[in-house]
Amino acid sequence: MLWDDEAIYVLASRDVRLARETGALATLPAALNALASVLVLTGETARATELTAEEQAITQVTGGPPLPNARLTLASWRGQQTETSELYEAMVKEATGRGEDATIGLAQVALATLYNGLGNYDEALAAATPPVEYDELTFSSIALPELIEAAVRSGQPEHAATAMELLGSRARASGTQWALGLAARSRALPGSGT
Repeated sequence: MLWDDEAIYVLASRDVRLARETGALATLPAALNALASVLVLTGETARATELTAEEQAITQVTGGPPLPNARLTLASWRGQQTETSELYEAMVKEATGRGEDATIGLAQVALATLYNGLGNYDEALAAATPPVEYDELTFSSIALPELIEAAVRSGQPEHAATAMELLGSRARASGTQWALGLAARSRALPGSGT
């Protein structure tokens, strides 16, 4: 929500380091999953892939539940439509059963990322809209740039303008380079309402 990429990287890295140092196999998979997700956002997809493979190996050996978050994000960023769709369906089904709206929001953002990357802007807009409308704390802000791009490229500038106002406000409040960069990139899209 705050777009503090430095803090999230430090915290995720620390979680992995502490879990490794203490031999906490119960918490290491979740820590690896979180760090891999952060690494996808920073473009370190090879390292993210290594961490997701390690997380999967540990959960298989220990019988823990699979943690598809990072794999879904990675697949969507790579444009892997089949894998993204399969992971999305499984995540949403399980999250719906547990009442985990934040997990559903993450899945929707990943789907919007995939569809924007593939040029399927109407589908990207449909995927990005619920997290923004629901305004869930964890993923609503990261859905905004996806919604803006999808709206602009699908010829719906009114959706883009509304989302751009919210993104601009949150980016200024955050003040991080990541937030301000996302706002500038979104403003640069023709018809984004600026």
